[in-house]
Amino acid sequence: MDLEQEWRQSAVERYCGNAEVKVEKNYPLKRLLIVSLKDQKKFDSVNKCGAKFHSKSFLLVGAKNFSKIPSVSPNTIFLGMKVSKKLGIAVIRNKIKRRIRHAIQILSKNPKFPAGTTGIIIIPRKGFEKIIFTVLLDEFNKALSSLCR
Repeated sequence: MDLEQEWRQSAVERYCGNAEVKVEKNYPLKRLLIVSLKDQKKFDSVNKCGAKFHSKSFLLVGAKNFSKIPSVSPNTIFLGMKVSKKLGIAVIRNKIKRRIRHAIQILSKNPKFPAGTTGIIIIPRKGFEKIIFTVLLDEFNKALSSLCR
């Protein structure tokens, strides 16, 4: 097992608990379908029927069993990000978006992740790019577990 596979396996074990997920060379982890929210109408519909979670580094708005947008598969995550220019230049904003997408991909493997169609909007705050990724995963995990309640 190379270093990347070991890291992926340890991340899955940490955030998925006792779920039996094997990481093999030829068989990558199964991912949920992550679709981007692109227009303001979809953002507004998630905002209206979603619950808010405030954190030191971001604001998360999540709507569980979100069926306002037709989806291809029953397990779809509609992910929207509002990364303003106040957070920095384009390179930093793109890095923030990549970190958010990667964190959602990792946490979507958790069996406690909201099942069904989920709409999520994440609004990062200043200093988001400086946070260690494992701390960021813990904060996202808390936010998404509060969404499950």
